[in-house]
Amino acid sequence: IMASLDYARAYLASYTKEDAAYAMQVKQNVVELLESKGLDCIMPDDPFKLIVRAKNATGFELQALFEEAGAYIELADPFQVLLLFPLVKQGKTAFEKQALQKLHKLRLPKEKPPVNFPEVLKSESVSILALPYNEHSSYKKTAVAFKTAADEISAETIIPYPPGIPLLIEGERISENHIKKITWLLESKSHFQGGSRLGEKEIVVFRKEI
Repeated sequence: IMASLDYARAYLASYTKEDAAYAMQVKQNVVELLESKGLDCIMPDDPFKLIVRAKNATGFELQALFEEAGAYIELADPFQVLLLFPLVKQGKTAFEKQALQKLHKLRLPKEKPPVNFPEVLKSESVSILALPYNEHSSYKKTAVAFKTAADEISAETIIPYPPGIPLLIEGERISENHIKKITWLLESKSHFQGGSRLGEKEIVVFRKEI
């Protein structure tokens, strides 16, 4: 590990303005190719990253299309994919050749209608636990269907990834808004940490021991 860190520091120390300019040209060539295929490219603040969206595919569907072409993206969510570019040096053309060759194979579905994304469901600015952690042991846990989960108290933390931010915290009261978000994310093939029964459209909740 230490040797790899030393190598990385040495590589970065030798990275010149000319190298950076070449890397940005490589990125621009990729952008032009993707845009020629009808994709939308968005430049974030980090110059070595690129957000790509498609009008007729979710981010996860777009990820699968990239992988079919042999290109593996950094992250995907229901809306978009994230590409991460290396710090290539001037004169080192292998990455550019391979990337463009693979992306030329990228094929988007032409017959599929545009994806209708729902309006962003806003969360409450501040959420207070309905059941403090020190009281959890006094309750039992049981799984209930989505349609009856509203107003129950969640017995698990549910985290969609990305972005890796909890949507529902253990001890938090479940709202209709939570159910709508989770349902839509599941339909979009999102990945979750927690939520042991989401595949059965159920949420584990606390119930008072009798």
